[in-house]
Amino acid sequence: MDDVVIVGAGPTGLTLACELSRRGRSCRLVESAPEPSETSKATVVSPRTLEVLDLIQVADGAVRRGRPIDAVCCYAGGELLTRLRPDPGVATRFPFPLVLPQRETERLLLARLAELGGHPERGRRVVSVRQHRDGVVATVEGSAGTEELHSRWLVGCDGAHSVVRHEAGIGFAGDRYPQTFVLAEVRADTELPADQGHFFLSPHGVVVFVALPGGTCRLTVDMPGPLTGDPGVEWLQRGLDRRGVSAVRVRTVDWVSPYRITNRVATAYRRGRVLIAGDAAHLHSPVGGQGMNTGIQDAVNLGWKLDLVAGGAAADALLDTYEAERLPVARAVVRGTDVVSRLGLVRAPGADRARVFAIRALARTGLVRRLAARATQLDVAYPRSAIVARPRAAGLVRPGRRAPDGALVAASGNCVRVHELFRHGGHTLLVFATEPDRTGPVLALASARGVSAQLLGRLPGAGAGALADLEGAVHRSYGVRGDALVLIRPDGHVAAAVPEAGVRAAHGALASLPRTPRAEAAG
Repeated sequence: MDDVVIVGAGPTGLTLACELSRRGRSCRLVESAPEPSETSKATVVSPRTLEVLDLIQVADGAVRRGRPIDAVCCYAGGELLTRLRPDPGVATRFPFPLVLPQRETERLLLARLAELGGHPERGRRVVSVRQHRDGVVATVEGSAGTEELHSRWLVGCDGAHSVVRHEAGIGFAGDRYPQTFVLAEVRADTELPADQGHFFLSPHGVVVFVALPGGTCRLTVDMPGPLTGDPGVEWLQRGLDRRGVSAVRVRTVDWVSPYRITNRVATAYRRGRVLIAGDAAHLHSPVGGQGMNTGIQDAVNLGWKLDLVAGGAAADALLDTYEAERLPVARAVVRGTDVVSRLGLVRAPGADRARVFAIRALARTGLVRRLAARATQLDVAYPRSAIVARPRAAGLVRPGRRAPDGALVAASGNCVRVHELFRHGGHTLLVFATEPDRTGPVLALASARGVSAQLLGRLPGAGAGALADLEGAVHRSYGVRGDALVLIRPDGHVAAAVPEAGVRAAHGALASLPRTPRAEAAG
């Protein structure tokens, strides 16, 4: 019996397979499609997704293949209304959204999974799922016939029409936009900057234009009514001209696909030993490019929890925190993308003037910038989760939030990023200290609980294995003024943060962690 069977080899399923495989869990990944799709919808990888992909050593390849976005421009009536740029003050190695077609993201994940000894079993369709006390049985059909796959848990990453969700009896509440959209990958002559995304609003509809690496461009055009005619070069060009997008001249069309936007969120993410993730759990407007990114982060949140429960290092209740943490994130994404989409799609008389006025007013208040910042997903947090400490110590980084990144200097003189310390896959205890002789008990405590410990000191050589924060930037980003302990979860979120005076409180937080055989201690 395998630990986990994953249904669906899109970005979410592939990420989950990588997460489990790198932790030594036995998993099978089945996919109904015989070949990967070349007409993928997702084109943007968010900064937070790049951070979590870095944990499984995929981010560098993504950056090499992709194109960073410097800004997103919004136009109406041929006029540039606002230009949104990433916040330069965020402590991250990836301070930019990355344009990368979904097919390339999948290729990188497939290559990483192969390095870990895994592969998707293609052309295998799940037709039924049944649970029993100790596991799940999935019946799959393929060219070789019918087979029953036995596993301790089953995760449905099988998209909008998820068989796993249906078989588990999980509802999928929501509605559909009346408009039809056309998604196309084209080759075009354009004067628009390739390092920016472009969002055009007009009384006749919306156009989103993104230049892809490799010379093609992605167009999204909405249709006020039913699609009529063949959406080829002439059809697309008429749609662009009608919407005032004169800076794009379509030469050829590689592929085109009509689709409808649906806002839906699953009523639950878990039923017993069956869980769902990605598009099987949430669907929404593509504004901000958050769909694939939310799914990948679902997988990272779930992966380490499945590992600990499967290994007997944590109680089954840990899996309940997956839904508790990720379901509110999906609901927030749906609400945010719906507001922006409806603002752009309204067609009432005078709507264009009202829309321009609203966008300018919102830009002045900073709300548009905050919505753009939310699309980076760097602000995703779980402050009310049962597995993060409450309350936080005054001034220190808030538990549940993403752990800030930053540069440190090792004794060898090499630069080390804080997030590099999290790649081992377990919990990490950051020990902020200025006096090396006071760190012994802390390191002993960390090692005893199976937590990887890293010593962070302000001064070079502040103890064996110390990492120097020469300018104090890391201390400031974590809100540390003296000595402190910060416990980081395997997904890079803060579990607890206490000043050294609160070591007993830290011991309580550590006591709730699983004992694992992967104990490491630095120093």
